[in-house]
Amino acid sequence: MRATIELRDLRLTCCVGVPDHERRRPQELVADVVAHYEASKAIKSDHIEDAVNYSRLASTVRTAAFTARFRLIERLATIVCRAVLHDFPGVTGITVAIRKPGILDRCGSAGVSITMNRGSDQ
Repeated sequence: MRATIELRDLRLTCCVGVPDHERRRPQELVADVVAHYEASKAIKSDHIEDAVNYSRLASTVRTAAFTARFRLIERLATIVCRAVLHDFPGVTGITVAIRKPGILDRCGSAGVSITMNRGSDQ
């Protein structure tokens, strides 16, 4: 049985942006993470070790973002996808959407999403 784990509105601290001034100091970004995995073993065992631990998933995403310093959030989202696929061998596919709140006038946020599948997009 396939399962999807979701982290919505995850707050990230990162230095990212095209203008130099955006990369000078950390800023808060918002991410949505959707990871797919085979959950049959977790469902039968009822053990967190057999599932994708969402606390550990959030930590992996935050660590990847915190250590990043890029111009484009497309690059940041790709690094996050790769980190999750590396740290969670059971994850078969992932979508990471990253938004920059308040970056444009009269716009709640601007963002991008990247989808990767194990083996085909890495």
